[in-house]
Amino acid sequence: MVKQNNKLPIIIAICITVVLLGAVGAWVYIQKQEIAQRDKTLQLQEAKESDTFARKAECSKLTNDIEQQIETDNESTLSGDLNNLSGHTDSFEMIFYSPKESGCLYVVHRLDIVDGKGEREFFIYNALTKSRVTSFKFPDQFEDYKKFVLDYSGGEVRL
Repeated sequence: MVKQNNKLPIIIAICITVVLLGAVGAWVYIQKQEIAQRDKTLQLQEAKESDTFARKAECSKLTNDIEQQIETDNESTLSGDLNNLSGHTDSFEMIFYSPKESGCLYVVHRLDIVDGKGEREFFIYNALTKSRVTSFKFPDQFEDYKKFVLDYSGGEVRL
């Protein structure tokens, strides 16, 4: 008489159960890791947004000083009589935080008056160093000016 081996199906069932439990355990571990990574990413993004907001607020605090300096500079630039003015007048346009420059940039709109004719130009300055970053003539380079402001403001300022 041939004796059947009753242990083989039990061993196979135990192996399948162990493999399934291992797979479920690995899946749960991976899900927990992904959730932890998403939480960390969200925290970093919130911290970055908070930092950017604080930097924007610091930029806006500089507006009054910049406007006063421009007004002071304007007082000494125009000369001549009303019919034949020469010089330039500047006006403050805006200030914005630039992630690209990691600082505040501001725009000055200049009207050059030469022989009674006016030419317009936009100058962009670094608020910390007061150095000129670039300039754009109006209307020839107005599209370049809009693109620059959009790029350097991180997409925040649209003209």
